[in-house]
Amino acid sequence: MIEDEGHPRLVAERGLLRVKSPRYAQARGEARRLLLYRTALRLLREKHVEDITYQEIAREAGVPLASCYHFFPGKMELMAALIDHVGPWFRTVTVAAVLKPVKSWIGVVDNLIMDITTSGNSDLAFAQLFTSWKIPRTSYRFHDYAAREIAGRILAGIDRQFVRPRFADELEVFTFAMRIVSAGVAPSMEIHGSVTDFARAEAQRATTSYLLNFCPLLLDRREAPIETPELALPDPGLEALWAR
Repeated sequence: MIEDEGHPRLVAERGLLRVKSPRYAQARGEARRLLLYRTALRLLREKHVEDITYQEIAREAGVPLASCYHFFPGKMELMAALIDHVGPWFRTVTVAAVLKPVKSWIGVVDNLIMDITTSGNSDLAFAQLFTSWKIPRTSYRFHDYAAREIAGRILAGIDRQFVRPRFADELEVFTFAMRIVSAGVAPSMEIHGSVTDFARAEAQRATTSYLLNFCPLLLDRREAPIETPELALPDPGLEALWAR
């Protein structure tokens, strides 16, 4: 016997389904989104982004292509979202670089360039996501904001260990310095697929020469380092985002 649809028990059960269904759909959607991130990251470690298709990402992730389009309009939109997702790992690399003890403020800049290029050379995904080498600013405009954030970390790293005179537009000056670094290493990445020692050294030289127009070569060292929010490392657990 079919019970009346208006029976109180059935009405209550349908109510529960209505409550649970959005949560289930949300959880399933988040799980699929993470699958797409992890799959895209793995593929970026194996080949260049232009050789990866959206269909391939969907197939490797086991996510229907139609669902992929629900999350991201296309492959490059997925890549842009992936940069945001694994961004804490980039922050870890850059903050750790400027926290290293150095003999002069130039060492802070050199350490940053060294650690970023070393990470890019050892991990193709890192190079493609965080250097705007393969994912250009036209696809991910926040690369420009990233240069500004790194500039702020360098300034904080220098101020942590040294007493530095202030000057006008200093954040803009150091942001431009980061663009000099990018311009210096990009040809090497395009030609060789990595940053050569020569390209790295030239990027360091050009960046230092530019910054010496604004900062004296010798700065007094602080008796004790000072800590600022710009130098706070992300939650260590977030390193799992970049796990192989």
